[in-house]
Amino acid sequence: MVNNINKYLIFGNKSFLDEAGLVFLGIVGSRSILNYTNELLEDLFFSLKDFKVCIISGGMYGVDTVAHNLSFKYGIPTIVVLPCGIDAYRESSLFYNLKRGNSENYCLVSAYPSDYQSRKFTFLERNKLIVDWSDIVLVAQSGEKSGSIFSGNYALKTSKLLYSIPNSLERKQFQGNNLLISKGAKIYLSPKSLTENLPKKCKLTEPDLEFFSKFLPAKLDVLCRNLPEYNPGLIEESLLKLILEGKIFYEQGTYFVKTQNL
Repeated sequence: MVNNINKYLIFGNKSFLDEAGLVFLGIVGSRSILNYTNELLEDLFFSLKDFKVCIISGGMYGVDTVAHNLSFKYGIPTIVVLPCGIDAYRESSLFYNLKRGNSENYCLVSAYPSDYQSRKFTFLERNKLIVDWSDIVLVAQSGEKSGSIFSGNYALKTSKLLYSIPNSLERKQFQGNNLLISKGAKIYLSPKSLTENLPKKCKLTEPDLEFFSKFLPAKLDVLCRNLPEYNPGLIEESLLKLILEGKIFYEQGTYFVKTQNL
């Protein structure tokens, strides 16, 4: 879990933070996001869906909102770190720019009282938290003077693994990115630049007789507790299939393996 997150105010679900091996990727960038940056992030998130990663960003316009919304789109957990109080954020249009759908794997985190309005210094404090909680930081788009380059410099200062998207020296919107690369940030060239540092998700196969045999006899609720990585519906469906195949049987609320003598 992210260090010290429990001392902050949280809205939403934080149980996903307990997942073993989860890598936290901080994404920062301009509020005026270019189509070029948007397309690169879409490509990145399409790849990230297969890895054990949680996105951390700042909940503002531009790169932040795109990062959170792509997390929801591809089923990637995300932490929204706020420069204001939680109620102040939830009452703003920014909260409704988050296309949460039915996602439960997100939470809003704030270091401030619930109705506290953002100040200039709270954005910088928010940026520090994003970097502190991240294992890897990506600067998606940054001008020469911006909160994003502050985050990048802070990441370098604290020895975080920092990536920066390069661009033409003539594009003012990426002068910060190029400057960070000159200071030691790694060049982001493709999704593989990041995913090579991430553990892959385990791809679950449908439970079969050999899989269940070490747990049976057992009731359905016991199986669900012993197999938390599986959806209860999938467990029940697999058990029914094995019953129809004559491999297990069900009696008085308990599933048994069928022996040769039965």
